[in-house]
Amino acid sequence: MKFENSFTVGTSIANVWDFYTQIKHLELITPPSIGLKIIHCPSSHFRDGLLVTLSGKMILLDRKWTSKITISGLHQYVDEMINGPFKKWRHIHTFEEVKSDLTLVIDNVEFELPNYFGGKMMEGLVRRNLQKIFDYRRSQTIQRLTSETM
Repeated sequence: MKFENSFTVGTSIANVWDFYTQIKHLELITPPSIGLKIIHCPSSHFRDGLLVTLSGKMILLDRKWTSKITISGLHQYVDEMINGPFKKWRHIHTFEEVKSDLTLVIDNVEFELPNYFGGKMMEGLVRRNLQKIFDYRRSQTIQRLTSETM
């Protein structure tokens, strides 16, 4: 399955990139109901090849997972789950400068549910939950990047 989301934030691409590549941003823009916790990350900023272990409520249950970060271009990175609740999870984060004080944030997610969750039957629920999560991410990103001094 694919899930796509995009929005603009009124600040420079440099500010958006700096915010999104700090590991702490994950806890700031994830809905509190997920209870996201960073279990292990040997760096304060994302870098190519970084392994990050997280925990939180995913697919209705508390889970732990590890993702690998790949810097795949100027203002683009990928987080790919290497073990966790999804059979496949690949999230491409892309940031594009619209103008000097306006940045487009683009999220493209490819995911596949494990068979033991009823596969296709759960996709609608997961898609709705992803939309709620990404709506929260949008509001938190805009709030934090347009109201705080970077």
